[in-house]
Amino acid sequence: MNNERPATTKKRCPKCRSRSFYIHETQEVHQTWRVEGGNLDRTPGDTMFGSFVGVSGECLHCDHRWTFRAQQIDDLVTENDDG
Repeated sequence: MNNERPATTKKRCPKCRSRSFYIHETQEVHQTWRVEGGNLDRTPGDTMFGSFVGVSGECLHCDHRWTFRAQQIDDLVTENDDG
């Protein structure tokens, strides 16, 4: 049994005030592919993660979509600990 308490957020859907929603964190990703002799190697090469682009929400109750004033999910959640 996992005794860890989940991270929480006080955020709500701005339309219906539901506390059940998806959080979409968008980040730049740079993927390198190798082409040799005109043939694309489908095995991905180097992957580099870039800067965070933003965070958006999608309500599970009313399907409303919105943008948070945050750069990444860590700006929205509170880690619960017993200390």
